[in-house]
Amino acid sequence: SWLLKKRDDTIDEGNENHDNIFIGVDGILLDLGVSSHQIDNAERGFAFMKDGPLDMRMFSGKFNNYDVPSQDQSDDDSVYQQYVSNLNMKKSSGGLTAADICNEFAEEELSRLLKKYGDEPRSRKIAQSIITARPLVTTGDLKEAVALVTPEFVKSSKRMGRTATLARVFQALRIVVNEEDSVLSQALEDMAPSLIGKGGRLVVLAYHSMEDRAAKRVMRDGQIYGRRRSLEKDLYGNLVNDEDDPIPWKPLGKQKATEEEV
Repeated sequence: SWLLKKRDDTIDEGNENHDNIFIGVDGILLDLGVSSHQIDNAERGFAFMKDGPLDMRMFSGKFNNYDVPSQDQSDDDSVYQQYVSNLNMKKSSGGLTAADICNEFAEEELSRLLKKYGDEPRSRKIAQSIITARPLVTTGDLKEAVALVTPEFVKSSKRMGRTATLARVFQALRIVVNEEDSVLSQALEDMAPSLIGKGGRLVVLAYHSMEDRAAKRVMRDGQIYGRRRSLEKDLYGNLVNDEDDPIPWKPLGKQKATEEEV
C-alpha cells in the first residue's frame, strides 16, 4: 500500500476549502530489497539455507498445492488447459506458490522465468532438473534439484557456483509468485509521477538487472515497455520535451554528495 494517497485531479475548482489538497512530496526513495524478516522465517520458503515449505508468498497463507500431474499427463492438451485454468484461479485469489510454479509450469516457461528474473545462465538445465525431481514440496527439494546440475564451486567464477545459482533461482521464483515486476511498474509509472511534486526527486535502489532496466527506462522514456521515445534536441543540444506526451523525469547522472548531505 502507498504511504500517501494519490493526488485527486478531479477536485472542484470552485471549492474554496483547499486545506486538504495534496500538492506533492519532495522526493521518494524506493529500496527494492527484500526484508530480512521474510527471509529469516523458514516457514515462508524464501531461503535455501533453511528447509521449509516451498511457498515464497509475501503474505501469510496456508501452504496448499495442487495434485502434481505425471509427465505423461502433461502431454495431454486438455489436461494442460485444466492446469492453466487452475493456476489462473489460484493466482486470482493470491495463492500461487513457488511449489505451484515448479510442479506445474512447462519446461520452456520455467527456463524463461529463470532467465528473465534471475539472469540464470543454466536456466534450461535447471528447468529440466526441476521437472525430473517433481513433485517438489520444500525448499530442500528445490535445492537438491538445482544441486544435481550445478557444481558446488567453480574456480573461474563465483557466479557459477551453487550458492550464487540458488540465490538467482529463488529470486526468480519469488518475483513471479509476488508479481514484483507488475508492482514495480505501477510504482514507477503511476505512483511516483502522481505523488512527486514539480522539481522533486525519485531515487531507486535496484539489486538485479530487471529492476535496474525498469528504473532506467522509466527515467529515460517515462515507461518501462514500449518503443523508446525520439530524443529531439534544440540548436543548443538541449532535449526538447513533447508537450502532448511529456517525459516526467530528467536523469541527473552521477552526483557528488554535498557536505550537508554527508
